[in-house]
Amino acid sequence: MNFGVLMKDYLDEKQHMLLIKSLDSLFEQKKEARSKVYLKLLPHEFRADNRSISIAYKIISFSESKILMVILTDITDKKSLEKKAQEERNNMKLILSAINCKSEIIEAVAEARDFFSFEARQILDQHHSVKDVLTVLFRIIHTMKGDFALRFLHNTAVKLHQLEEQFVTMLKEPEKHPPVMLRCLIAKIDFNAVIREDMTIIQEFLGEGFLDSGKQININYDRFESLINIIEDRYHGDDKQFLVGSIQELTYPSLNSILLGYSGYIEILALKLNKAIAEIEIFGDIIYVNRQIYANFLKSMIHIFRNIIDHAIEHPEERAEKGKVGRGRIRCELLKNSSNFIIKISDDGAGINPPNIISLAKAKGIYTSEEAAALSDEAIINTIFLDSFSTKSEVSMLSGRGVGLSAVRNEVLALRGTIEAQSKVNEGTTFIITLPYLDHCITH
Repeated sequence: MNFGVLMKDYLDEKQHMLLIKSLDSLFEQKKEARSKVYLKLLPHEFRADNRSISIAYKIISFSESKILMVILTDITDKKSLEKKAQEERNNMKLILSAINCKSEIIEAVAEARDFFSFEARQILDQHHSVKDVLTVLFRIIHTMKGDFALRFLHNTAVKLHQLEEQFVTMLKEPEKHPPVMLRCLIAKIDFNAVIREDMTIIQEFLGEGFLDSGKQININYDRFESLINIIEDRYHGDDKQFLVGSIQELTYPSLNSILLGYSGYIEILALKLNKAIAEIEIFGDIIYVNRQIYANFLKSMIHIFRNIIDHAIEHPEERAEKGKVGRGRIRCELLKNSSNFIIKISDDGAGINPPNIISLAKAKGIYTSEEAAALSDEAIINTIFLDSFSTKSEVSMLSGRGVGLSAVRNEVLALRGTIEAQSKVNEGTTFIITLPYLDHCITH
């Protein structure tokens, strides 16, 4: 029986068609070296009767009668061991994250519970358009997924990704999903079930009450503000700046430390995508912010770093061909002025090519040919912040939704700030975010 026919029941339609075409092309070649190129296009693994089977190929005759040897190996046990080893690595990362980022995990869990308990229903009440409701809910869940992935709650992130898929399907035909149906969907979501697997892992390693314990000092907010005001009235110059800054640091984190907190996530994501990245550089003014006020924006920043690693930084071989150092660079600069502060996040990657962006935007129906022709390169580059725009053709846990940078833009606008991207092909991209000082934001 022909191997291509034999594999029809074990491959999807697209894979099977590729197999048939690749085999035909392979046997049509006159030179053996060229035929070997097609071996790389053939499938190398499939599932049969709940078993994982690997496929190896070897050309054993290239005369008039060409013969291709196909070697099938049962790798089910091997994959099972690899999966178990990967789960153990994920668990250890989660435990270390729980120890180092305990308060952030507690806060993320509490906010997610609030969202699914009542905030999602409030969003339903506030919007009349079903599409608007779906878009807002989808964007929040997408950012939430990134936040949990940043803290290595992998199982929670996977379940939120599955929930995202439901919203993607509904967004394709919003008219078929009336508000009553959305309310039922939200009501059925049990966030305790979503997070249970990761919480169980933390409890098994660190004890039942680990996330509930910890010594804390509670200070009335008004008294805290009063102390700040007294210091600002009675002290001047460097003394005032030092004292106020020290007190603020007890309650308000610095943007510098928050940005530095993404370094582990960046490193792991780069490894997953077979890219090399240098240690993130953070410099400029030290700025302390009220985490509560800027919380949603701070969480959304994960999309910028994910975008840089996934889209901008090239693989080491490509960087070498362009004359760049093997490791990509990410630089974060913090600047202050009288009324706001600026965050500049730069990379030395591939940059944004306006013709490619405009071609994709026209294909997605974002611009007509006439509208596209009237746009400057700057406007075209900033198309990346629009809803549903993505340069990825496939959706994964990492990207492809076209909602990441849009989520960042919306959080910046909610704070009455601005965001823009500047880019040069093969030199890199810079995201420039300008935000007003809200509450107490102190710079050094």
